[in-house]
Amino acid sequence: MIFFVDSAIILNYTRQIIKRCYINIVAPNFPGIFCKMPHHQIHELLSTNIRGVVPDAPIFDVLKLMRDEKISCVPVFLSETPVGILTERDILRAADKILAGRKLEVRDLMGQPVLTIEQHRAPGDALAIMRNNKIRHLVVSDDGCHVIGMLTLTDLLKVVFNDDCFFGTDTVSKVMTKTVYTVERGTSVMRVLHEMAEHDFSCVVIQKNNEPLGIITERDLVWLVTEKPELWSTRVDDIMSIPVTTIATTASPREAVELMAREEFRHLVVLDQDKKIAGLLTQSLLCRKLNCPVSAPIQKPV
Repeated sequence: MIFFVDSAIILNYTRQIIKRCYINIVAPNFPGIFCKMPHHQIHELLSTNIRGVVPDAPIFDVLKLMRDEKISCVPVFLSETPVGILTERDILRAADKILAGRKLEVRDLMGQPVLTIEQHRAPGDALAIMRNNKIRHLVVSDDGCHVIGMLTLTDLLKVVFNDDCFFGTDTVSKVMTKTVYTVERGTSVMRVLHEMAEHDFSCVVIQKNNEPLGIITERDLVWLVTEKPELWSTRVDDIMSIPVTTIATTASPREAVELMAREEFRHLVVLDQDKKIAGLLTQSLLCRKLNCPVSAPIQKPV
């Protein structure tokens, strides 16, 4: 069973229950000078159209929902209370089981407990929770602890409007990772699937002579698993996205954020002056450098 949760729907769980489940922690202070940005609250950034599912929903139904709606996660509700979250990363890690035809339900793959934050908090509060827990998504509640939306790293990067929003980081070369998972044309998609799941890679770059030819992301593989083609005979050439969206090592982080937003990508291949692969830039890496004020305390489940 799959259902849609709109911000107008009031979920019937009480503040008393939430208070028993959560403790207050103080958000870490981030070094550097906070960027000169307008005052934001989370409710200005979040997505209010939630695609929610129940724990016993068949996993293939949810995969089709995520593919059709082009969403990276779905929260899981039990008796109108959020009890888990299913992400593209969860699906990638369980791809072997899914492809083997096992009758899996959402409860078999979902992550828990659910991390949540109140809508009046500052973006820096959400950023602190995401950094500390190495996640990309947060459930957002109103002041009455009713679920009203989801917040992602994509949403948080909306607060970036100048280069001062980063810790004095003037080029993407200081943000990118030099660890790039690359393969050559003709590589089996099953090999890529296994290695991405094993090492938690979010993408693979197909290259020749260290020049990018194409890219495959977690989302591409989730959609592929949904379609269930004959993966043993499928090669990366068959499914890679081309051309690859790239950025120079000398570009600023703000330019990277704008490019990601414009192209609707979470990954950029970074090229040196010779147009060779120098690194990889992701939303997660950018958010590690993003300098947002916090308004402690932050809530975190025990």
